Amino acid sequence: MKNQRLFNRQKCSVIVHCPDDDYRFDFSFMNDKWKLSFIECITLPVSDLSVMPYTAFQRLPVKETEIRREKEISKLIYFYDQFRKLVGRQKAMEILFDGAGEFLCAKSWVPFFDETLSYIAYAAWIENCIYGEQVEIVSFSEQCCRLLFHKHIWRKLYTMTGHIRKMIDYEEYIDIFESIWKNRAFESGWELQVNYRDEDTELVFTKCR
Repeated sequence: MKNQRLFNRQKCSVIVHCPDDDYRFDFSFMNDKWKLSFIECITLPVSDLSVMPYTAFQRLPVKETEIRREKEISKLIYFYDQFRKLVGRQKAMEILFDGAGEFLCAKSWVPFFDETLSYIAYAAWIENCIYGEQVEIVSFSEQCCRLLFHKHIWRKLYTMTGHIRKMIDYEEYIDIFESIWKNRAFESGWELQVNYRDEDTELVFTKCR
């Protein structure tokens, strides 16, 4: 474990490099005392902007998926929370449903299989390549398909982000995930069962029509 310090007159940040992640502790100088003000695992590498124009933006390949997903999921939960206040929980959930559009994308972009199977292949590719999930197609047949999300980001983000926990209970947060995916499954000809194993999530699709 190594420590790194970033300091100015008003703030001191201590970055602790641990085996599982980097943790940054921000201290602010208030009322003649240093006080802990923030704890974070993401630190963007834009600390030295002394030369203009600045174009030397560094990538954060390990963190970029988490950053992108945190922004997307936070926005979705925010809108759900606003809709829930206006029209109630069930209607707010239905506003988030995108199954018909996802099935249309699958039929358009994956022409290699029966349409229901095209959706499974499409969903696995999208989740891996666009949303950064580690998804494995465990089984792939006309009667049953299984997708396994390793270290599922949706579930992980709830424990990592304090602002989401303040907006919604975990059970309702998971219900949003399951309801969206059950709508996607139904629109593409499947019934869906969701299983949880430690940090992993399994989606089991069974043919319904």
